Amino acid sequence: MTEKQARVVKMLRRRVIQMDGHGDKYEYKRFEITESHGLVSVVSTVGLIGDEGTAASILCRTHRHILVGKRGGLTLVNAARFVKKDGRLRKIPRANVKGARALWTLTE
Repeated sequence: MTEKQARVVKMLRRRVIQMDGHGDKYEYKRFEITESHGLVSVVSTVGLIGDEGTAASILCRTHRHILVGKRGGLTLVNAARFVKKDGRLRKIPRANVKGARALWTLTE
C-alpha cells in the first residue's frame, strides 16, 4: 500500500461513518481492507448499534465497496442498480462514479 493509499483509507474510515451514520447511534459492522494488483479495496457496512436480529439489520444498513488507486483516486464499485424489466433482472449502471462523489453517492 502506498502512502497516498494509506492516507485515503484513513480518511475513508473517518468519513464513511460520518456520511452513513447520522450521530452516535451507528457503528461499523464491517470494515475490510484488501490489496490486490496495486489497488486497495475497502468494503464497509454501517448500521445501528445493537441492531442484530432485527429488521434494521436487513433494511437500515449501508454497504459500500470503494477502490483506491495507486495515487489515491477513488472509484465506487457498487454503484449499479438491479431492476426487473421484461420479466428479467437487469443491471442498470449509474454514471461512472469516481473521486469525491464516491463518498456521498448513495448505495445499497
